Amino acid sequence: MCSSDLSHGTASGLWQFIPSTGKLYGLKEDWWYDGRRDVLASTKAAVRYLKNLSKLFKGDYLLAIAAYNSGPGRVQKAIRKNKRLGKKTDFWHLDLPAETRGYVPRLLAVAELIKNPERYGQTITPVDNKPQLQVVKLDSQFDLATIAQWADITLDDVYSLNPGLRRWATPSNLPYAILLPIDQVAIFEKNLNSHPKNARVRWLRHKVVSGDSLSYLAHKFKTTSRQIKHVNHLSNNKIKVGEYLILPVAQRADNDYTLSEKQREKRRLNIKKTGTKIIHIVISGDSLWRIAKKYDVKINSIVKWNHLTHDKPLKIGKKLVIWQAKKAKLSDFSELTRVGIDINRKVTYRVKSGDNLSTIANKFKVRVNDLKKWNKLDIKRPLQPGQKLKIIVNIINSKMK
Repeated sequence: MCSSDLSHGTASGLWQFIPSTGKLYGLKEDWWYDGRRDVLASTKAAVRYLKNLSKLFKGDYLLAIAAYNSGPGRVQKAIRKNKRLGKKTDFWHLDLPAETRGYVPRLLAVAELIKNPERYGQTITPVDNKPQLQVVKLDSQFDLATIAQWADITLDDVYSLNPGLRRWATPSNLPYAILLPIDQVAIFEKNLNSHPKNARVRWLRHKVVSGDSLSYLAHKFKTTSRQIKHVNHLSNNKIKVGEYLILPVAQRADNDYTLSEKQREKRRLNIKKTGTKIIHIVISGDSLWRIAKKYDVKINSIVKWNHLTHDKPLKIGKKLVIWQAKKAKLSDFSELTRVGIDINRKVTYRVKSGDNLSTIANKFKVRVNDLKKWNKLDIKRPLQPGQKLKIIVNIINSKMK
């Protein structure tokens, strides 16, 4: 697993869980929440996972860490291979992916650096070993703007401390454990006890009109069909024109929830990279393979640029950012020359009176020796007017009209 927030292998969060492993270790994921990004939940899962890997590899933590990075199956396969070949089976002798071969030594180097900073000319700022955050269990859904206001912190603080939050509110599946600065918990709990429960999320009374559906209303009001059904005690997806539904709505505009998944995706679409940026809107029949082929890019690049998961189908209407390498236009000769592209063309030249190999070579910017080679000329025999010569010319550099 990699160290970035979301790696090319669709690993996510502080401990870089891929979806399948995250699910195996109880990290839930739904429209509102991604447990792989939840600091508290993912850390507990990572500890359990590393303990299990340590048991699997009989207490060898180097193999456990390697397995954490590339998967236990890959490490086991490498061990079996070395056993067959009569080689050692410790980490340093295994044939593992390059990323994993570098991952373990880097981790050991960081540990050594932290242990002996002076030896390497480093200064590490000491951090007091005392709690900075506190868990507060919520028994209902909250607008994140309300949490920020009641805890006297910023909305960005709420997201930064709780990166598992994907939308404008906490999950509807309860209870939910939120992390708050330990010094702000008292003021939050004071506001929690002094406000009515219906102040935690703003609710809208919506009259169903022709064309409404649960999925349409969920998209419009940034919630889920499941939550609308739950709040309104609906047993199925049928709604009737004229009836009223209670819908949760955000207190603030989208742009105020700057670290929500939607706003992060907007920033990804606007980020600048090398090449030409193309926004592709997914249509029916699209696949990663088809889109990659269309724009002549790698599937893994599309996954990385858009933080996708290989095994999840693309949603129609989703915007994907594509970075296409700039290609020189054939008509732009100056650009072709700059990037070193050689455009050759075979021509037939009819010798004129007064021509010799030197003047012809100079005219087409080729070498005399090449003229001789291409045409198997005998230097003892002079050129004859009307004689045909084969010439391979660079259409950029030649004076050919």
